[in-house]
Amino acid sequence: MRVIQIIPAAPGTKAAWCSLGETDDPLWMSDVICWAVVVEERPGAVKQGSTSVMGMVATPEDVTLTYVNDADGNFLGYIQPGEGLKFWRGKAIKQRSEASEKEAG
Repeated sequence: MRVIQIIPAAPGTKAAWCSLGETDDPLWMSDVICWAVVVEERPGAVKQGSTSVMGMVATPEDVTLTYVNDADGNFLGYIQPGEGLKFWRGKAIKQRSEASEKEAG
């Protein structure tokens, strides 16, 4: 992917994931620092040449920016500033429950 443009995110914007680990809270969040308009350029990519907007978050280990992605299937979406967490926590609980059932089944 190649970044075409970076746009600051509104303060308080969060990316939300379902935490499948042994934590009490199934909702894990990280601050979205900016939005990146990107173009897909990987050889053999299904949507080569397509553009999209992706959130970028800072990694806690080395404070570098990384794309928000759904590679592990746990990404829930973006939480807007001031938006309540009830919907997102419910979504995370449902996803965690489905993952547990899948493991057991």
